[in-house]
Amino acid sequence: MKKIIQIALFLCFSISIGAQVSFKNLVKKGDEALRMENYSGALAYYSQAIEKDRSNAELVYNYAEAARKQYAYALAEKEYQYLIDELDSNAYPEAIYHLANIKNTKGSYSEAVRYYDLYLSENSGDDPLITQKALKAKKSSEW
Repeated sequence: MKKIIQIALFLCFSISIGAQVSFKNLVKKGDEALRMENYSGALAYYSQAIEKDRSNAELVYNYAEAARKQYAYALAEKEYQYLIDELDSNAYPEAIYHLANIKNTKGSYSEAVRYYDLYLSENSGDDPLITQKALKAKKSSEW
């Protein structure tokens, strides 16, 4: 009986380790695809990884980036929103700027202004180019 319990525990542990490797492999392949500008491939790998761990801010950001660069704005908007609101991640200030741009592109100008303001209030000057673009885009959205 003791041997059966030990074998069962070993199998459960092995399956758990296998799932970890699989997750890491999916993220690694997604990162490689993103780096090679294969955005649809990155989306495929990241979406599988997201199913396993939705709390990983870097993964969610990369998933949103791949979606944005693939012009899948609805998905990118959802993921940036999740990163900013649910994960409360300050590690990716560009996410706020990109979300504002997507809102602007979709015609949600008041929401775009809100996110441009958020970006400018929290990150103004961090990246002078993005700050300048955010100021211009905000002015355009207000018009």
